[in-house]
Amino acid sequence: MWIALHNTLLHFDQEGNRRASYKIYTPEGARLEATTILVEADRLLIGEDPLGIYEFSRPDKKTQ
Repeated sequence: MWIALHNTLLHFDQEGNRRASYKIYTPEGARLEATTILVEADRLLIGEDPLGIYEFSRPDKKTQ
């Protein structure tokens, strides 16, 4: 499960234990306070109005 609080993205496991937390920013360095999170197999799409939608690699998945 993924939850956003202000510009912190929290990742929880199946039992509800927090596995990690991440600060999220736009590529330009602005704080990104997510109103929408779409979790896909290899990426996260995070949106905030009016800044837009941003694509991030899944930090919990290893890239090859």
